[in-house]
Amino acid sequence: MLSASGGPPEHDRRHSNLIFGAVGARLPRRPILVIAFSVAGGPPLLALAVGLPLGALVAVIAVAGFCAGAVNPMIGAVKLECVPAGLRARVYGLIQAGAWAAVPIGALVGGFGVDRLALTLAPAVGGPWRGLDNRPAPVSSPDARRPYV
Repeated sequence: MLSASGGPPEHDRRHSNLIFGAVGARLPRRPILVIAFSVAGGPPLLALAVGLPLGALVAVIAVAGFCAGAVNPMIGAVKLECVPAGLRARVYGLIQAGAWAAVPIGALVGGFGVDRLALTLAPAVGGPWRGLDNRPAPVSSPDARRPYV
């Protein structure tokens, strides 16, 4: 899928990294981080789930990609400020290990929520999910049932 920059959504993140790197030091961190996380996280998934037209989908993903590019430089700056130089390798390694260790835990918790607690938004969202239960009509011709050889 193409984004606003004419390429993949990663290009929007790269462009916003450059822009935010140039002007980010003069902006307040907390509101920018809250807005960037809010716009980069849920709206693209919601736009895909409700089945927006292609133009609107590209616009939503481009804005989300642009906002996502502001998150990493800000987190990196805060880590550099908060962690003493002699401990950076250990602290950054611990942060990375903790993040990767949380991935399967998140999948387990999400799977439990869907399986046992019936936590799903698919019926409420609609969009492409509406036709999920529609099955094709049975084929009456015996030739149509043979696999392609």
